[in-house]
Amino acid sequence: MIKKILTAGLVICAFLIAATLPVMAADETKTINDGTGDVIDGTGKTAPEITEIDFDTITYERDDTDATIEIEFVGTIKKSSGIFITAGLVTTENEYSFIYVNFAGMEEQYGSVITEETEDEIDFTLTGFGTQKLTISFELLSDDEDYDSIMVYTGMMGEENEYTDVYPNIITFDVIIEGPTQGKVGESIQFSGSTTGGIGPYEWEWYIDDDLDSDSSEQNPSFEFDEEGEYEIECYVTDSQDNVGFNVTTIKISSGSTNGNGDDGEAPILLFVGLIVIIVIAGIAILVFVIRR
Repeated sequence: MIKKILTAGLVICAFLIAATLPVMAADETKTINDGTGDVIDGTGKTAPEITEIDFDTITYERDDTDATIEIEFVGTIKKSSGIFITAGLVTTENEYSFIYVNFAGMEEQYGSVITEETEDEIDFTLTGFGTQKLTISFELLSDDEDYDSIMVYTGMMGEENEYTDVYPNIITFDVIIEGPTQGKVGESIQFSGSTTGGIGPYEWEWYIDDDLDSDSSEQNPSFEFDEEGEYEIECYVTDSQDNVGFNVTTIKISSGSTNGNGDDGEAPILLFVGLIVIIVIAGIAILVFVIRR
């Protein structure tokens, strides 16, 4: 995570300014380069041909309490169905999150701010669709909160796949999930994970059906399922350099005599569908960002 480190001179200057002009806050500008060609599909593979959600530069600016987050894209970001955008800002005082979703003709946006005492909605404006620069404008709660860290998560659902770009860059190596594609209620079902990149040691997090809390932190976990149905299993791996890779598989659980040692291999990728699912995914991104900062 990006951390702002103030030098001794800046600390002294800030102290003197605050002492003489207590209502004046220093303006801030923070520019972050995400890089290009790092859009990935639902299997974790890069998709450099997808440029409309591939952002290169993030710029955060603050003038007193007026704040903006500008996201510059490689291609043109359009207000089209299947687009979703999430941005999270952590300051020295509060945590801000902004979500925009356009799905199946339903367009929604939601902003929130988390303080030490509460979580409230916050208004923001989103401009720039049809161009290469998207701007989120909003008001900070206080004029003395400084930048700490930021995340941006953009996505697009295609007809057969979904695509995402994330800062901090979390998809930099491949994660392989091995396990059965079928099982039965009540049996212990073994999964195993491996990577084809990154630098160890690794941290493993497994999630079942978009749970906000991790279901296992083992590399090779076992799960039991209490009900029939098809379950989506996500595996996120963090290496020693804070790079993250992920993969997704599905398993069908029945109450019959299905053997837990069903066909090995990667299960078909379950496409995300519905507005609620998209918002949950965006929420997980913000949650992971806040927890890991």
